[in-house]
Amino acid sequence: MNKYLFFRTDRVGDFLLTSIILKGIKRKEPFSEITVIASEKNYDFIETMSYVDKVLLFPKSFKEKKNFLKHINKENQFDYLIVTDRKDRSIIFSLFIKAKIKILNITKKFYFFLKLLPKINILLDDEKKRLKN
Repeated sequence: MNKYLFFRTDRVGDFLLTSIILKGIKRKEPFSEITVIASEKNYDFIETMSYVDKVLLFPKSFKEKKNFLKHINKENQFDYLIVTDRKDRSIIFSLFIKAKIKILNITKKFYFFLKLLPKINILLDDEKKRLKN
């Protein structure tokens, strides 16, 4: 059983684009566990999706973020962490969460820093090919 963590801290319509991937994972791996970190704007909607096992609300304050990281790393070891929303906050936050494999959809400003880190697959949004470090 694989455990997946997706970042989707934007709006409902953006989540719908990612939902195709989540449904595909559940179809192929029915016993996988899918967790989504959501924004206030899409939290309630994502909670109604049968193929999402757990929805976590992205914290606002620094103190909440610190406690959230401590809790999520203590409770979980994810096989895959996937940042699909390209938000700076999600990318930075994801660097502190334990996961065997991280896949980040990023912009050029993060690319040169992140390519130095191990076990991160980088999807650079302005190139057609997949870049790996």
